Amino acid sequence: MINIPTAVFSLVVLLACGVSTVTCGKHCKYDKKGAKWTPCDPSLHVRTKTVPLRKGRDGCPPAKIITRPCKTGIVINNCLYVPVSSWSECDPTTKTATRTLELRKKDSDQCDYNEVESRDCDGKGSKRGKHDKKHKDKKHKHRKGKKGKEKGEKGLKTGKKGCRYKKGPWSDCDSATKQQVRTLELKKGPSTCKQEKVQERKCRHKKKGHKGKNNKGKKGRKGKNKKKGKKGKKDPDDTPVAPPKLTEMRVWPLASSVEVSWKPPDQGTVRGYQIGYGISIPDVYSVEVNASVLHYSIENLEPEQEYIVSLRARNKAGLGSPLYETVRTGRAEASGNSGQLLLAPVGVRAITVSAYSIVVSWADSSVLKLRGGVEDTTGKVYTVRYMQLNHLSKDDKPKFVMRNTTESLVYIEGLMPYTHYEFAVRVSQGSARSVWSMAVTNTTFASVPSSKPADFTADIVRSDPTTVTLTWQPPDEPNGPITGYVIFYSKDPILPDDAWAASAVNGNRLSTLIKDLDPNSAYFFKIQARNNVGFGPITSPVTVTVPDVLPSAPINFSSASVQHDPSAVMLKWQRPEKVLEPITGYVISYTDDPNLPERSWAIQAVAGDQLNNTITDLQPNAKYFFKLQAKNKAGFGPPTNPISYTIPDVPPSVPRALTVEKSRKYPCAVVISWLPPLDMGEPIIGYIVLYTEEDALQWAAEGIKGDHRSITLRKLKPHTTYQFKVQARSETHLGPSSPPVSYAPDDGLCDSNSSLKPPTDLRVIVLSSNSAIMSWRDPMRGIPYPDGKSDAASTYTVRYGPRDNPASHTYLNPPFPSLYLVDLNPNTEYEFSVRLNRENRHSSWSRRVYNTTMEAAPGTAPVNVTVTLAEDDPTVARITWGPPLMPNGRITGYLVFSTTRRKQPMSDWQVEGVHGNTTSLTVRDMMPNTKYVFKLQARNAKGYGPMSMAVTYKTPKVYGGTVEDVTVRTSSEDPYSAVISWQPPSNGRKRIAHYIVVRKDVEADETVRMQVPGDQLTVVSHGLLPARSYAFTVQTKFRHASGPHSAPVHYVVPKELLQ
Repeated sequence: MINIPTAVFSLVVLLACGVSTVTCGKHCKYDKKGAKWTPCDPSLHVRTKTVPLRKGRDGCPPAKIITRPCKTGIVINNCLYVPVSSWSECDPTTKTATRTLELRKKDSDQCDYNEVESRDCDGKGSKRGKHDKKHKDKKHKHRKGKKGKEKGEKGLKTGKKGCRYKKGPWSDCDSATKQQVRTLELKKGPSTCKQEKVQERKCRHKKKGHKGKNNKGKKGRKGKNKKKGKKGKKDPDDTPVAPPKLTEMRVWPLASSVEVSWKPPDQGTVRGYQIGYGISIPDVYSVEVNASVLHYSIENLEPEQEYIVSLRARNKAGLGSPLYETVRTGRAEASGNSGQLLLAPVGVRAITVSAYSIVVSWADSSVLKLRGGVEDTTGKVYTVRYMQLNHLSKDDKPKFVMRNTTESLVYIEGLMPYTHYEFAVRVSQGSARSVWSMAVTNTTFASVPSSKPADFTADIVRSDPTTVTLTWQPPDEPNGPITGYVIFYSKDPILPDDAWAASAVNGNRLSTLIKDLDPNSAYFFKIQARNNVGFGPITSPVTVTVPDVLPSAPINFSSASVQHDPSAVMLKWQRPEKVLEPITGYVISYTDDPNLPERSWAIQAVAGDQLNNTITDLQPNAKYFFKLQAKNKAGFGPPTNPISYTIPDVPPSVPRALTVEKSRKYPCAVVISWLPPLDMGEPIIGYIVLYTEEDALQWAAEGIKGDHRSITLRKLKPHTTYQFKVQARSETHLGPSSPPVSYAPDDGLCDSNSSLKPPTDLRVIVLSSNSAIMSWRDPMRGIPYPDGKSDAASTYTVRYGPRDNPASHTYLNPPFPSLYLVDLNPNTEYEFSVRLNRENRHSSWSRRVYNTTMEAAPGTAPVNVTVTLAEDDPTVARITWGPPLMPNGRITGYLVFSTTRRKQPMSDWQVEGVHGNTTSLTVRDMMPNTKYVFKLQARNAKGYGPMSMAVTYKTPKVYGGTVEDVTVRTSSEDPYSAVISWQPPSNGRKRIAHYIVVRKDVEADETVRMQVPGDQLTVVSHGLLPARSYAFTVQTKFRHASGPHSAPVHYVVPKELLQ
């Protein structure tokens, strides 16, 4: 074959120097300054100019034509190339696109006729083969000089500008992955530099002479490198790979020649091809051609002979596997006839122009051969056929479409977006017609979706009526990979689309949940698909009416015994977690036979929002079962799970005929007597007498053993009303107490202070969270002393303090019957009392008065703030804390502040609220290997408290990439089981110990974790519930580290499988 640029150069030399024997050389001088270069010839990629003869011998031509390549192009290893094809589609395996470059200027023998240029699919950077890389490396090495450091030395500089790293030792070779790993620690650099980096390489085996502390190995390497010159040591990663085997070759025999054409391999690097042939024996003769040549004519063959033709691809590693074809040449008379033979076009290329058009071009290798070697090119017609290869319906079959043209290029329009097509060309001239050429394929560009998502439905979630499940199917005409969907919803369908609320669904998910909708409201939903090009049309709205929401089941339902009444049980609970409508009451159902239908259970109603109730008159030694339901205006919510409580044996009943009399033997004493209970119950071993002052909360107790039924109580306060009651006791129980009996001792000889009456009408008015006013009436005012003195010297003693801590009471001595108190604690119930003082005598304490100060903002910050790793996920942390020591009221929530920059203003920190008295929070979507700072603040009805101390937490590192292609499908054996499958991370080189598959019930917030061995890529999840939405994620686990979680894949048990 004749290379076109070589032929042009030869023609120019003939024109300039002629065909005579006169030497065109140093004796001919031409004027090159005055001439101008012509514009670049796009077909030959050269420029020319004609220069006149300035001086020389008689044999010198009067003018000379000079040519040079055009300056436009790509220089690789001093070889000029120009692109001859557009960028290919992205290879999903290598994440790169490629295009072919053709040689235009050759300065060395190392130039190949074509090169393959590659770039990342995102268009960042390009790779133009090893020649270009070596050429750039030499420039950098020359510019760096002696100060340059090779990769791996101390002070390694990698990544961003100014980031210097210190190398660590290489790890041992992993027998499974054949990889070695080492860690690079940041030595110096700006804050944008990563603290650590991980390098990987193929295992390298140490050679002799490299071990030991001497420098023999290094000297040996230096000497070896010095012999090699600039080439240096060969990197094991650059080991060449043999070219792939060709898959398609066509052969056309003539009388004295054979035409060979072939299709290049889809993958691998090819620098050329070798064609071999011989009579009955392969590879007797061989010819090599460049990689851009896809056909060859083997000339000067013997007629009527059987030839074996072979074809091999060639690259730097050598020759690939051969492809053989046996062919027999024609008779010698055939070349003398006027018969004609047309060869199929070669070099067919399909270049995508848009989403709807592709340009097909080719080269005509068909030469119509006549007698005498005359070429006839008139009347040629090219037929292009093409057909669609994908996006066909079940009933449609691929059909060819034909286009005729007289040019070597055709512009095919009216194609479908993102569709794969096959193209082939043949040539015809008169009655002669070639076979079809090698078929080529290409895909049109993507376009915005031209159809709406199908089967769009909206259903209320049974367990949460304020949540709607939306499901759909992909559009029939996506016109490219679907990258997500946009959900629109609104209560008013007349509003424009931009006024509707929007929710994005990423990836290829076909369902989502819309939560927290308003009860008793009608909502309208629409959806549109999107791909990398843009958004498709929006569907018509579907309507869902959110009903009135029943309350969920109360939580923390528990039972407890009732003091002094063993036949009763105290039931306690807390409000439902999700309350959208006010609770109007509760219903308690109970029975001692759980097998009875619920309609036969006893019922007790609890009005309002009361959170406890007592069930009395239960049978002794019986086990009862209790359920609880909440009620609002929409009706009754679901019941709780039943709890049980066993009523103990019957204790002794109430003692009878309790009497209290004044003691005749002791002053300020009483004698209490009673009769035994009628219903004895368990044997009585004694009695307990309880007594207290009127309005007091605590009762004093006196025990009596045996069968004694009376007791004398001494040292009682005069003019003070007491209440007395008695209860019997057995070995295991206390019986119920008798009705209280009141009695007030009036003996004036009990106390020397009995003539002084205590103050009365004590009142306490709370003014704020820390202040109150006390006032009382002095009953002795106006009554003189026994010696006749006035009451001017009367004083008072005020006693007050927290009701639950009598030991911390405070005493004050005001001169007037009122007092202003300050420095009280907020939201604290206080006990107040006062007594009268005259000289050295004082009255008894007045009646106690209780009052509670107003609430105030929390006085202290939350305590014991801790942050720990959660869910074994480096991107999830759990924060726990304790309530403030001084809440100053009922805590209604907390604010959690977080940041990765401690010095930034608090207004720029991220804030997340926690409602109620919950003291924990799970933080997600955190950045791995990042230091976070957390602060907490409590709040009540009066405001926010102070900020807690900052707590620092650093998230662990994440190794490896994300698990890819996670899919969930229904098990063919059980509709309540799902099969989860995935692919390992494409960029992962570490050995995976195992996988963690997490199944989360979105509605019940329950999580199930499954451990899967590292060599397994699928698992079955059993026990799924109908009408429940589940989210599945997969995470890689290495020996000492974890990988990130995959994006959640949602799954709902299909309704049609449950019918």
